[in-house]
Amino acid sequence: MESHTIIPSINSPILKTNWKSIYIVAIVSFIAALEFAASNDWNYFCQLDPSATITFYGILRTVGGLSGGISTILAGWLCNRLKDTSGGGRPSGEPLPLAKF
Repeated sequence: MESHTIIPSINSPILKTNWKSIYIVAIVSFIAALEFAASNDWNYFCQLDPSATITFYGILRTVGGLSGGISTILAGWLCNRLKDTSGGGRPSGEPLPLAKF
């Protein structure tokens, strides 16, 4: 008995790509990469507050990273729940107020 693999055609709706989601992920990834590339602000931080310690700076960076991660998870969950990435499923088509923070 032979097994046959069914390959869907190119015009099949199964192979449709949601480009809007791909663009959103690319933009978010680019912004995250910029954050890591521009993380050399310790010298500037020391000029602002000479009494600051490296531990305090590390805590600030950690809290910033965690808040970004948590907000990303929350935004992803919300977009999945509303099944929309542009207007948040709102009839007016306006973005969610959460996106303005």
